[in-house]
Amino acid sequence: MNTLRTIGDIVNRKTEAEAWIAKFEEKLQRIPRPDRRVGTTATSFIFYEGEFLIGGTGGTFGKLKCPRT
Repeated sequence: MNTLRTIGDIVNRKTEAEAWIAKFEEKLQRIPRPDRRVGTTATSFIFYEGEFLIGGTGGTFGKLKCPRT
């Protein structure tokens, strides 16, 4: 934001630059944040080169070879 403030100052549009920054920051506040509750977990499923990998917090849980069709 400092760059925008500097440009606004150089072109004598400091008020307009501050208004734009305020509007942008207001929009940022309205963006939903992901739910990051303590104790939640995630699991990933990856299919790569004929293998099905299952992973999570502790690393890779397992691997299955998938027959090619």
